Amino acid sequence: IMVLDKAYSDKNLLYTDIRERVDRVRAGFPKAVQKTQIVSSDNANHPVYIVSFKSEVLGLSELGNYVDTEIKPKYQRIRGTGEIETGGLGVQYILVSIDNGMATQYGIDPFVVSQTLHDAYIRMPTGSLCNGMVSTPIFFDSEVNDIDDFKTFEIRSKDGASVKLSEIAEITRQTRTSEQISRIDGEKRIILYIYSGGSVNTLALCDNLAKVTKSITDRGLNGEVIYSKGSEIKDSINKILISMVISMISLFLFIGLFIPDIKSRVILSASIPLSIFLGISALSALKIPVDASIISGLMIGSGLIIDNYLIIYDFFRKNREKPIHEIAMPLLSGTLTTLIVFLPLITLKSMSPDIQSISFSICGMLIISQLMTFTFLPHPLRLSCNSTSAKKPIISFETVARPFFSLTRFSQLHRPMLKIIYSLIILSVPFFLFFGQKEFTPIDNDSVLFVHVEFPSGTTIEEVDRVIAPYIKQFKETSYVRLVESNSKRGNAQISVTFDNSKSNIHDLQNKLEKLTVRTHKGLFFYGIEQNTG
Repeated sequence: IMVLDKAYSDKNLLYTDIRERVDRVRAGFPKAVQKTQIVSSDNANHPVYIVSFKSEVLGLSELGNYVDTEIKPKYQRIRGTGEIETGGLGVQYILVSIDNGMATQYGIDPFVVSQTLHDAYIRMPTGSLCNGMVSTPIFFDSEVNDIDDFKTFEIRSKDGASVKLSEIAEITRQTRTSEQISRIDGEKRIILYIYSGGSVNTLALCDNLAKVTKSITDRGLNGEVIYSKGSEIKDSINKILISMVISMISLFLFIGLFIPDIKSRVILSASIPLSIFLGISALSALKIPVDASIISGLMIGSGLIIDNYLIIYDFFRKNREKPIHEIAMPLLSGTLTTLIVFLPLITLKSMSPDIQSISFSICGMLIISQLMTFTFLPHPLRLSCNSTSAKKPIISFETVARPFFSLTRFSQLHRPMLKIIYSLIILSVPFFLFFGQKEFTPIDNDSVLFVHVEFPSGTTIEEVDRVIAPYIKQFKETSYVRLVESNSKRGNAQISVTFDNSKSNIHDLQNKLEKLTVRTHKGLFFYGIEQNTG
């Protein structure tokens, strides 16, 4: 059932409310009714957290039941968790095979057995009673809970005597084929696929899920995190923060070529991280989550505002007593024109959320830079320029500007030739724009490539698993691939390929894997279907 209620501004509240109401209704259902699934996933329809389990104590079937009944609820209690799929779970049931000869001696009909068991209403659906073309499901509750209870369960014979079920039937415990076959590098595992529920902070959700994984140490369980979207986000943020530090050091050294004054260099270098921290504080005050895209936008914005700071320094160096309002209009107009460029990227609903976040951060940084330009920077820079002697920089601004002035004079002397060159360039632009090869790709570079494999309707789970097995082996042998996780279902399969994104990128890997699967006659492989490359 799809629920859409505009009265809820917070999807998390809607999800919680639905879950509570369904649980209240389900409390009045018979215990045999299977648990209701409430699905609330993100648009990508991919899990944000995948964890596999293996045990040296339990077999695969027992492990699957234990993980599904004992471990899975621990993850479901984490706020923001959506649905959780259990891959590789073998469903256990009890098979009651009636000996028609023995049953006839006691005057017991198989349907009498079925009706008696049905009336006993035992805990869960444990199988079915088949007689010819008729199949009757069996449900159990209360006293009958294990195979020994079944063997001692009493059936009334035709003459009213009590007969134990084990006297007229063979009772065995068997495992039904799972709805999914999950593997890690070809080895069967029990795997939990955890989706996010509504609009949640993915980083915080994955951190909490990781804490649950670390806390699971009972019954010899070994939990291995196969994929965590939060770890990817954290790695991206760490890389950006390292780049930020390198940028600050490089900026300090670079402006030293033009500004010999150490104090002024320190003030200008410190103004960049201060602007970024002010931006993060403003976002936190507005309750806007800070992610990799936001930090990227702050970094780009810091590069755009450094020229304003250098202009202020040059103005005070040449005009130590003049007020800053003389250059206020050029500084303000330059910032406003940049804001005008980025504002449409924020307001367009069809734009990628990552691009909107980056544009939003840049606009915020530009606004903060204007506040710092007219409040924080003028006084310390003026004092710094007044207290230092007129040292000559290693490279003066005039020296940097000289080649551009020479280029201007050259263009004035050779205007006919430049007109022809620019005309050819302008005329060639439409050709490259409309007929040249272009590729539009997402801005992020994840470390996991998701692959969906679609089979003809009716293809069994075993057939799906058998077909994709050799491709999993080839995927694993591909350069820079670390781990291949597969989840076979009836008619389709999901494969996640974890790779080293520091040595390869998702597009190169996708091209390699597509060459391996392009000639397959069974199953269609779809790569990166969550990416909006349109």
